Amino acid sequence: MNSVLIVDPDPVSRLRLESGLSESNQFSGVFSCGSLSEVDRFVPVYKVSVIVLVQQLASDQAALDCITQAYPGVGLVLLTDEKQHIDEALLSALGIHAQTSTTASPLELMVTVAKAMVCRLKPPKRMRKTLFGRFMKD
Repeated sequence: MNSVLIVDPDPVSRLRLESGLSESNQFSGVFSCGSLSEVDRFVPVYKVSVIVLVQQLASDQAALDCITQAYPGVGLVLLTDEKQHIDEALLSALGIHAQTSTTASPLELMVTVAKAMVCRLKPPKRMRKTLFGRFMKD
């Protein structure tokens, strides 16, 4: 099983997200913190597979880059506003594997976290071509 870390400065929404994922019984642990600077306390200790973060924290590109470089095997899920959807190309450029809205149901959030787990395991397209060469179709 895998652990999930929720990063959200709002304690009410953070608790809602944490309880929704915990009640699904699909993860070995669900943890939460209020800022990106606290991520280093959780990821190595609890073997976090996916980090769920709110959109306002994703705007700190320097901190996000530090996390993706320090933990390249960790999937990232972005929580956006209800009416906002970010293009997949932009998400990929930011290093984010999946997105959902802040008002998503616990089941939808669980599926999005699972998608990020799968996407983090897929090697980049450039590497796939090197590894598999002519045997792989796009």
